[in-house]
Amino acid sequence: LERNLEGFAHSVKLVMKESKRGTIEGIYGPVAGIIKVPSEYAVALETALGGSMQNIVVEDEKDAKNAIAFLKRSEGGRATFLPRTIIKGKKLDKNEFSGMHGAVGVAADLCACDEKFNGIKESLIGRVLVAQDLNSAAAIAKKMGYRYRVVSLDGQVVNAGGSFTGGAKARNSGLLSRSSGIERISEKAELLRQKAKEAAEEYQKRQAELSEADAAIQAEKAELSSLNEERIKTEAEYT
Repeated sequence: LERNLEGFAHSVKLVMKESKRGTIEGIYGPVAGIIKVPSEYAVALETALGGSMQNIVVEDEKDAKNAIAFLKRSEGGRATFLPRTIIKGKKLDKNEFSGMHGAVGVAADLCACDEKFNGIKESLIGRVLVAQDLNSAAAIAKKMGYRYRVVSLDGQVVNAGGSFTGGAKARNSGLLSRSSGIERISEKAELLRQKAKEAAEEYQKRQAELSEADAAIQAEKAELSSLNEERIKTEAEYT
């Protein structure tokens, strides 16, 4: 799913395909691919980012123009491009919500990316707060005069201005959740590979010990057989 960009718009897939072919330069990929999110924050950040997860990060204005020209020529649809060298963000001051009950943090601080993409990350979610639940989100938004969007960990939203958005949301089905799941499972697989390697080394060690023990047993049996022959010979001499 990740490799085939399932869930992304047709235009995003086309641009990424052309980028891999080398016909379009300066393409880094969609926002969902450059931001790494811990699984416990994935739903909140998917909600905070919304459709901007599919925005394509590019190096500069020229690359954005070239990609748009390609989509226009190929009638491949529309996409939003974020030039890394142009976009700068401003992050919410932590002092504004310090000590508020249920506040988790600024959305931009709850995920990671390569340092060169910090401007884009902060422009998208640098002024979005994450709260434990909807009640906390509502209380925080009220205290801050409904100036900022506040998202709960389960994806409910109190928008700037005071409107509420929410309802049921399928967990672990979004683009960030998928990437987070792949990373988590990959880490687990690597840990299991390491354990398997250690187990194989321990097995070889025990096999060597077993071979030594078996050789020792065979030597003892040979000596016992020799002693038995000697006993029989001695008994025959005294009969």
